[in-house]
Amino acid sequence: MPIKRSSTSWFCILTGILLFGCSAPIEHIPLPQGIQEVSGYLAPAELSLVRRGTHLLLKEGRERYLVESKHIALRPFEGKEVMVRGLLESNVDPTFLPVLVVQEIEEKSDPWKKVSIEPLGLTLDIPPIMSQSSSSKNYGAPCGGTAGILCPLGFYCEITDFKEGIGRCVKL
Repeated sequence: MPIKRSSTSWFCILTGILLFGCSAPIEHIPLPQGIQEVSGYLAPAELSLVRRGTHLLLKEGRERYLVESKHIALRPFEGKEVMVRGLLESNVDPTFLPVLVVQEIEEKSDPWKKVSIEPLGLTLDIPPIMSQSSSSKNYGAPCGGTAGILCPLGFYCEITDFKEGIGRCVKL
């Protein structure tokens, strides 16, 4: 009986070595050296005990870098588009995003804009990436037609398609 237990133990050990020995090592891409200039939106990161970085730098809606600074307060720049200059360092765990250690940060001069859509009575804040466009000064919501869509108070329906009875709301 002791011989059987010993052979089972050796079988388990060898199988474990074989399984874990066959996994491919993770290749880590080396970080660029020297001062880097990166732009994006700065957002607060969740607090963590296992990684570095107090903020996230978002570019095109994706998380690109964790950001930290011992000397510069980053909180006033949260939610704004910024240009960050600093050094890239590996995080505690190389599988986490790299950390951009801030040496200099400045807000880009393209703030959010307020846009008013009068026919609907809405006022929106839009990011600088988006812009309001219109083909004419008398932009308005559609009105008329078989559904009988009415314009809001202070507007009238200017018919643009007499056959269908469709138009757009225009301010009085």
